[in-house]
Amino acid sequence: MKKPQITTSKIIERATAMGWRIQRFPHKKALIKVFTPRVKHGFYLQSSINTSTGYIEAVIARDKFITSLELENRGIPTIPTVISSRVSNRLKNQVGKMLDDGVVVKPVGGSHGDGVTVNVRAMKDFIAAVGRAQKITDAFVVQKMVSGYDLRCVCIGGKFVSSIMREPAYVIGDGTSTVKELIKLENATTRTKDYSSFLSIIPLRRALQFLGKDSNNIPKNGEKVYVMGLSNTGVGGVRHNADQIIPECLIELSELTSKALGLEVCGIDFILAKIPEPSDSLEDLMPVVLEVNHAPALTMFEDLDSAQQNKLIDEYLLYSERQALTKRKYFGRSLLMNKVLIKFPDFPELLPVNAKIDTGAYTGALHYDDMKVDSDGKLVVATMGSKLVFDKEHYTKKRVKSSEGSVSERYIVRLKIDLGGIINDMSITLNNRDTMRYPVIIGRKYLKNKFIVIP
Repeated sequence: MKKPQITTSKIIERATAMGWRIQRFPHKKALIKVFTPRVKHGFYLQSSINTSTGYIEAVIARDKFITSLELENRGIPTIPTVISSRVSNRLKNQVGKMLDDGVVVKPVGGSHGDGVTVNVRAMKDFIAAVGRAQKITDAFVVQKMVSGYDLRCVCIGGKFVSSIMREPAYVIGDGTSTVKELIKLENATTRTKDYSSFLSIIPLRRALQFLGKDSNNIPKNGEKVYVMGLSNTGVGGVRHNADQIIPECLIELSELTSKALGLEVCGIDFILAKIPEPSDSLEDLMPVVLEVNHAPALTMFEDLDSAQQNKLIDEYLLYSERQALTKRKYFGRSLLMNKVLIKFPDFPELLPVNAKIDTGAYTGALHYDDMKVDSDGKLVVATMGSKLVFDKEHYTKKRVKSSEGSVSERYIVRLKIDLGGIINDMSITLNNRDTMRYPVIIGRKYLKNKFIVIP
C-alpha cells in the first residue's frame, strides 16, 4: 500500500491515538474511513476534505475567476482577474497595458501551482504562459503581479485555527555548485515526493524555466537563492508557522472569506504588504486574497510531533466527527417507514425497540408501566419488562399541558439513545403508552441538526 500524504499520515496517527479505528484503501492513498464510538458506521475523510465540503463550494473554490468574482461581490479585497480561453487581439491589448508591472497566468481550475507562470513581462512570454496554463484547463486567468508576503490562514468550522508564512523554494550556495546542481542535491537529500514529508521535491524543469540562464550561476557559500516563483508547498515551498504574529484583523478577514464561500474547512492565501505583527491593522497590511483552497494541508508546523500540530489535527478530527453526526443520511429507509430501531446504551438489559419518528411532536416520549421515587431519591421506572433507575441529576418533573388543555405533572429523564450506531443524549418524557403502537416516539427537538427525516 502506498505511503499516504503527510496530512493524511498525521490524521491516521492522531485518530489512532484517540482510539478510533481507520480503514485504508490500497488504490486511494489520501482516502480513509474513520470509525469512532459515536459513529460506528464510520465517516470518510480525504486529507482535509470531510462531509462539510459541499460539491458546489469545492467547484467554486477550484475556479479562480468565480472565487475572485464572489469575493469582490462580498467586499473582500482580491486581485482583479481576467478570464479567457483564447489569446484574442482584445486580450493582447488588455494584457499589454499590464506587462510593465508583470502579470500572472494561471489555469482557471488548476491546483498545486500546476500551469502557473509568474512575473510575465513580455508578450511572447505571455503567449507561452497561456500554452502552459491550457495544458491544465482550456480557460485561463490573467492577474496583475502583486509583490508581497504570502500568508495562508486555515479555518475549520468557519473559524480561524492556524496560519503559516509561505516562502518559495530556495537553495543555499556552497561556493562550488551551480544552482541546478544544488536543486538536484536538495531533492536527493532532504525532500520527498507527493507531500509525504514537510518539504516536497522542487520540480527541476519548472525551476529551470523560472531561473533561465541563472541556473548555471554558482552562488557564494551561504547565499540564499530562490529557485521558484511560487510559494506552494507542492512545488517545494517552505512554510513557517505564523500563529504568534497574526493580528486579529486577519483572523476576522479569514473567517469572513470562509463564510463567504461556504467552505467550513479551507485555506485562504493572502498577499500582504509587510510581515504581520499582532498590532497591525488592515491599512498596515493591505491584504488581498490570492486564492482559496478547499483542501488545505493541515501540517502547519515544522515539528510534526509538536503539541500545537497535534492539537490542530485533533480539532479537525473532532469537527469532522461532529459533522458526520449531524449530516448523516444513513437512516433513509427507516425514516421513510416512519420508524427506526433504537437501543439504550445506559440500560443494556432493555432490548432494542421500534420507535416512531414524529416531527409533529416537540419532545420524545418513553412508555412506562409503573414508576416511583425511592427513599434515596432515585426514580425507578418499570418499562417493557425491565427496571430502569435514574439518579436525581438524571430526571426532573415538569407540568405538561395536553392537546385537550388539561395540565398534569410528568417526569422527564435524560438517557443515551443509539440510532443506527449514532449515540446521543436525549431528554424524554415518561408517559403511559399502553394504547399506542410504539412504546417510544422521537420528537423534532432531538432530530434537529442531527438527522434528515425523509417524508
